[in-house]
Amino acid sequence: AGAAERGEEPREEGDAAARRTPQQRALLTALALLPPLGFALSDPSIFFSALDNAGTYGILTLFGIIPAAMAWAQRYGDGDAEPGDAVA
Repeated sequence: AGAAERGEEPREEGDAAARRTPQQRALLTALALLPPLGFALSDPSIFFSALDNAGTYGILTLFGIIPAAMAWAQRYGDGDAEPGDAVA
């Protein structure tokens, strides 16, 4: 039985985040920020090395893979799009 059949409003994906208490939010923030902060404070070279590696893969994707995929889609796409059409 779905939410509509039970007379309930359908839930949105953001509902769980809206129901978090301030203590839960603080805990999640600490869990996200404290481990990298600990690495950065204990040995900055490890942290900078991790940032360098993460940046390498991000730049590779942004400037290497995405333009090639766009060119491929434009060249071998289904041909429905006209020049100047908005991208949805």
